[in-house]
Amino acid sequence: MHGPAEDMAIRVIAGMLAVGQVSATFARHHNARRWPGYDIRHGPFSTEPYFELAALF
Repeated sequence: MHGPAEDMAIRVIAGMLAVGQVSATFARHHNARRWPGYDIRHGPFSTEPYFELAALF
């Protein structure tokens, strides 16, 4: 079964992934000069929760 609700959920998660990727790329580029060794995975723009959410589908 693949209805409008599933389509909407997939769109929302895809949007979250896109936003997470863009903010992660920006933050990595922006923070690299300020904090050497800065790890984006544990920063305020962490993308890990989005990937965990996407893994459910």
